[in-house]
Amino acid sequence: MIKSVNQLITERCNSKCKMCSIWNLKNKPYEMTPQEFNRLYSKPEFKEVEDLCISGGEPTLRRDLFELTTAILKNLPKLRMLFLSTNGSNPQTVRDFVKKYNQKAPEIYICLSLEGDKETHKKIRGVDTYDKVIKTAKLVKSLKIKKCHVIFSTTIVPENCNKESLDHIRSLSKYLGCTFSFRIASKNATFYHNVKSKNILINP
Repeated sequence: MIKSVNQLITERCNSKCKMCSIWNLKNKPYEMTPQEFNRLYSKPEFKEVEDLCISGGEPTLRRDLFELTTAILKNLPKLRMLFLSTNGSNPQTVRDFVKKYNQKAPEIYICLSLEGDKETHKKIRGVDTYDKVIKTAKLVKSLKIKKCHVIFSTTIVPENCNKESLDHIRSLSKYLGCTFSFRIASKNATFYHNVKSKNILINP
């Protein structure tokens, strides 16, 4: 039985990250509809799922994000943890996601991409979304929902593999009452479309 799922719902993205090429795809693949998600997750293989992450691309770009999330969740009776992995470019949507789904799982986690200070973040992400990431964190924390957790998720690449960047994220996390996590950038033909990237610290 499947216990944990990382569900990519779109390959569209409004970031231009150095370590990921998903945003640069010329031909975007078909996106499943909420009805198709419902049919998929109604299969018996998913009845034991405890952890679900909604991710992309950037999941908040889908106008039917709530509809498809609802279609999935109604089929997961044993869900314990719900994650939304986002670049924080749509703060209000993330806040509304928490308000709508915080009762659907014992714990809900908002994973916000943050790569360092404002300048470093822009250099790695290719867009200036640092302030929106902070706004998103503050909006979610302002809901004062104890079961909701905000995590700054950092991908380690050459530009932020230094003490200054990591200290900045740690200090910001403490100031905002969030937690943080790090992962080293890796190559993945399906998830990141970056097998030709030269900005990756390690190979698979």
